[in-house]
Amino acid sequence: MDFDHAPHLEKITGRQKRPATGDAFRVKLLGGDYYFGLVVDGKMAVGPMAPGSILAVVFAGSSATGTLTNPDELCERSLLMPAQILNQRPWTMGYAEKIGTTERFPKVDYVLKSYGFGIFVDRYGNEVVAPSRDTPIGVWGIGDESILSEAISEAVTAR
Repeated sequence: MDFDHAPHLEKITGRQKRPATGDAFRVKLLGGDYYFGLVVDGKMAVGPMAPGSILAVVFAGSSATGTLTNPDELCERSLLMPAQILNQRPWTMGYAEKIGTTERFPKVDYVLKSYGFGIFVDRYGNEVVAPSRDTPIGVWGIGDESILSEAISEAVTAR
C-alpha cells in the first residue's frame, strides 16, 4: 500500500464523536460510491495503541446514495476488505459517518498479521495458525483514514 498521499475518501460530515462497538458507518470514495462498515470493537483492550483502538470492517456492495435502511442486514454481506485496526481519526475528521447501530456482527475469523513478529493473531492478540488462503487478513497495527482509504480502494480495484 502507498500511504504517502491524501486519502481516497471524501469528507462527508463534520466532526463525529468516537465510535462505539456496534456502530454502523458509511464512507465515500472520492467521486465514487458509498461503502458501509461496522465497528466490531470500539475500545480494543489489546494491541496497537491499546486501550482504545477501533476494530472495523467494511462490507461489499456499494451505494450511490449512501442510504442504508437496516444496519442489521450488513452482517449478511461478505467483507470487502479484512478487518482494520484504526484510531478515531476517520470519524473525528469527517471521513466516516455513523448511520445507525446494530447488535449483529459478521461471523468471520478476525485474523491479523503481526509483521514485526511474523505471526498471525486474532483480534485479542493471541497467536493463531496460518489461515487458509481465502481468509481475509488484516494488519496488526494502527491505521487512520489513509489506511482505511487504501484498503477499500485496493479491494474495489481487485474485484
